[in-house]
Amino acid sequence: MNSSEFIGSVFVRDGTPLPGSSHFDFADCGSWKKLINIDSYTMELTALREGWYFSYIMTAVKGSAFGLTQHSAINSAIKKVIEGVSRLSFNSLEITEITFHQTLAVHHVEVVANPRHLWPNPFLHDREDIRPTTVD
Repeated sequence: MNSSEFIGSVFVRDGTPLPGSSHFDFADCGSWKKLINIDSYTMELTALREGWYFSYIMTAVKGSAFGLTQHSAINSAIKKVIEGVSRLSFNSLEITEITFHQTLAVHHVEVVANPRHLWPNPFLHDREDIRPTTVD
């Protein structure tokens, strides 16, 4: 595997509303899904064509993991990145960097991703999912 297979990959949280007339294929990743055959640039164009926004958040989220196989290390590192983005309350992410290291039989993978937010509104502060609830 090389890093070019992952750079630009987009993951969306399960249940995220998607632009109306667009069709997406997904690979299941627990409570998140990886878009198949759609990179971040294509997603951006699709969202804009539908009148939606695919907001890019500058702050990167990093995850690293060790594994006996490169595949297991990648999955663990991506899972850590997804957990980090979930805590920030964004509904998608884009993998922007991935590095592989191997020492003897142990693989080490570092994944860098930027949170994204797919939303029909350009203003992140108007998101329903992060508004505080009030008790009357």
